[in-house]
Amino acid sequence: MKTTRRDKELFESQHYNRKLSRPMTFPFSRPLSDPLNGGGFDPDATAYIALLSGDGASVSGSQAAAINDFFVSGKDEGWYSELKRLYLPIWGAAGPNARCLVSGTSGTFNGSMTHGSGFVTGDGSSSYFDVGATPSAMGIANGDAFLMRGIHTSPAGGVHSGFGVADTSTAASLAMLNFASTHASAGMTYFRQPSSTASAQITGQGSEYRGIYIGSSTATNARFLLRRRSGGTTVVSNTTLATTAIKDLSPYCMARRLTAGLNTPSPGSEFAWAFGTGMTQAQAEDFTAALETMWETCTGLTLY
Repeated sequence: MKTTRRDKELFESQHYNRKLSRPMTFPFSRPLSDPLNGGGFDPDATAYIALLSGDGASVSGSQAAAINDFFVSGKDEGWYSELKRLYLPIWGAAGPNARCLVSGTSGTFNGSMTHGSGFVTGDGSSSYFDVGATPSAMGIANGDAFLMRGIHTSPAGGVHSGFGVADTSTAASLAMLNFASTHASAGMTYFRQPSSTASAQITGQGSEYRGIYIGSSTATNARFLLRRRSGGTTVVSNTTLATTAIKDLSPYCMARRLTAGLNTPSPGSEFAWAFGTGMTQAQAEDFTAALETMWETCTGLTLY
C-alpha cells in the first residue's frame, strides 16, 4: 500500500505523543482488530496474546491494545524486569487464566474455582491456584522479593484470606493475609517477608479488602505494603532486620501454602497475581497503576 504524506504526518504525530504519555502503540495503517501481525506491538505482548488465543480466549482489539500498552509502560518505567510471574485470570476459563504474561508458562487451578468475566472466585475450602515454580527458580530471595494480588470482591463468611508461601504462619514467609471479620485483627492486611516480626501491616479496613496490594522487599531490613484503590494508594513500611530464607515451595494464589499444606483459602474474587524480585515503591506505584488501567480496559470493571 502506498504511504501518503498524510500517513507520514499522522505517524509522526503519534510517535511524538507517545514520547509524552506512552499511549497504546499502533501502526497508522493497521486496524485494531489485527494485533498479531506485527505493526508496532511489543513482541512480548504479541506472544502473550497469541498464547491466549491458543488457550481458547477471544481477545478484542481494545483488549490487545491495553495489554500492549501495559508491556510498553513496564519496559519504559523499569518495573517489567522485576516481574517473574504475572497472571490475569479474567478470561472466563481455566486455560487462558492460568497463563503467565511474562514467562508464557501455566500454573494449575485446583478445587472448585469459578471462572467469571473479569475475575475468579474461590470456594473458601478447596480452591487455589498453584504457580508451579519455587521462589528460588524465579530468582526470588529474602530481601529481593515481591508479590501482588488484585481483589475484586472481599472474602465473606468470617474466614482469613491468604496468598503466597511460608514454612509456618509466622516463619520463612513470602505471604499476605487478610484477617477474617471474626478475628481480633479484623480489618488488617499484612505482608510478611520473611517472618512475623518483619511484617508491614495496613489496618482499619473493616471487612473491605478490595483493591490491588503489592508487598515488596528490597533488602533484609526494608519492606513495604502498598494498597491501590481508585482514590489513590496507601503505603506502610517495616525496617526490621530479618535474614530467614523464604520457604522454597511453589506459592499459592487465593490461598497460602504452608509446609503442612493448603492454608486460608479465599471465598472472595480476585483478578491478578504476580511474583518477582524486589520493586521500589516508585516502581510499585507505576506497576499497580498500569495494572489497574489494563484490567479496567480489558473487563469494563472499575477498581474499588
